[in-house]
Amino acid sequence: PNSIATSSGLRATRSSRARSRRRVFESARMKRLAFAALLIFPLLAAFAAAPEVEITSEPSHHLAMENEHVRVFQVEVGPHATTLLHRHRHDYLFVTLGDSHVVSEVADKPPVDVKLADGETRFTPGKFAHLAKNLSDQPFRNVTIELLQDDTMRTAPSFWPMEGGDREFPGGHVKVLFVKDGARVSAIDLEPGATIPSHHHDGPHLLVAITDLDLRSDVDGTGPMPGQFKSGAVKWLPGGYTHTLTNVGKSAARFVTVEFPGSTSTAGTAATKTDQPVRTVLVKVDVSERGKALGAWIVRGVDTDTDRKALAAVKEWKFEPATKDGRRVRVLVQVQVNVATDGTITKPAAPVPPAEPR
Repeated sequence: PNSIATSSGLRATRSSRARSRRRVFESARMKRLAFAALLIFPLLAAFAAAPEVEITSEPSHHLAMENEHVRVFQVEVGPHATTLLHRHRHDYLFVTLGDSHVVSEVADKPPVDVKLADGETRFTPGKFAHLAKNLSDQPFRNVTIELLQDDTMRTAPSFWPMEGGDREFPGGHVKVLFVKDGARVSAIDLEPGATIPSHHHDGPHLLVAITDLDLRSDVDGTGPMPGQFKSGAVKWLPGGYTHTLTNVGKSAARFVTVEFPGSTSTAGTAATKTDQPVRTVLVKVDVSERGKALGAWIVRGVDTDTDRKALAAVKEWKFEPATKDGRRVRVLVQVQVNVATDGTITKPAAPVPPAEPR
């Protein structure tokens, strides 16, 4: 009888401990659900309370500029504040200014908790409405750039010879982040005194300052042009010029560029103006450490005569040498060559970035 009583007591103790563990587990689970509810319910309430507005009517979005290519907003959401429910009718990208923590809520979808680093740049497809809540004690700031030609350019062949990769030079580098809707987006870092080597802008581009900038642009045939920008400032720059760009400030310069193709050529090339129809040949080139074309072959051709003209032209082009770890390296690059029916060929006015190491 004593052993039976002891066994029953052990079973009762174990059962009590199991119930206690279940209660602790349920308590922790309820706390997590309560926290999620605190996060979600205010957003749901905001959806129910406020009608949808156009982005131009959302108070946190301040229109900075607009043209045929872009519509740019300087955005600032106060600490722990929530935007109105607003619609993005176009694809867009945004450049984050300062470390941020936000929740984005789209109708009929779970909230998305996002932590963003200073300068982080992301692309988002449009045609949706959402609201954003700033979870930080600091203002949430960014520059939002709508791509107004998204419907046309979304499925068009890329104008750019390459959609990724780094370009290094003393004191700085250029990193291509992505190519979307015909626009090439790059992040640039420049130490004090560093210079981006001579390069050509065939088409226009948008500059977005991440840090305060104190720059000098030395344009061929024009001379030095100073440029000072506060963090978050934007500047639209026309194409058709060659220049170097130097950080003349005392601090590191960080900015993003959004480049668009020229009106008469593929981006990254200097157009030869012609009224003749143009056909594009895709060519891969073996480029030496000195920037010389060692060989070239057709990746996507048109016809025998056009392909021959494209190959002959590319073999005469001078490429900017690629670098890796501060040393020049041999690389393969892929370029688009425009050949008009009268034989006119567009020649590159800018260095072509490396596509892959040799």
